[in-house]
Amino acid sequence: MKHFIIGAFLLISQVSFADEEKEILKVMKAFGKELKAELKKGLKKSEIEALKVCHSMAPKIAKKYSNKKIKVGRVSSKPRNQDNHNENWMSQTIELYKQKKLTAAYTKVDLPSGGVGILKPIYINDVCLKCHGSNISSKTQKLIDSHYPKDKATGYKIGDLRGFIWGTKSK
Repeated sequence: MKHFIIGAFLLISQVSFADEEKEILKVMKAFGKELKAELKKGLKKSEIEALKVCHSMAPKIAKKYSNKKIKVGRVSSKPRNQDNHNENWMSQTIELYKQKKLTAAYTKVDLPSGGVGILKPIYINDVCLKCHGSNISSKTQKLIDSHYPKDKATGYKIGDLRGFIWGTKSK
């Protein structure tokens, strides 16, 4: 009987961790989907409009999908927006992706607080280079400089690791 109870507890624990992971990923996906759609709309107009989406809409979209238990956002080791710096729980995982020692579609991290965190990498594609590459138009660069005087998010090439979408769920 004792072994049955322990086994049942372990099974329930594994199921709840899987459910937590799915729940976080679902919110992260919705956040990423809406942000991507807004960026595409902005890019159809101009690079400047896309930059405005990142500057003003991205934090609002993250807030929209975050709640008491689940938080989502973006982070980079080369941030444009200094508010998107990594938290302690992200550092080791980010470093492993940067060193290409980790290539998974996402990574789950057990948080010191007892919650769960997930990091999903974002890789540069050709559209990203308009604002994050080496040949940024002077008009776009001027706007970047005015909004982000400490910008580190340029000089990327296709396939480079740009950053991560992250999600956490507290206990």
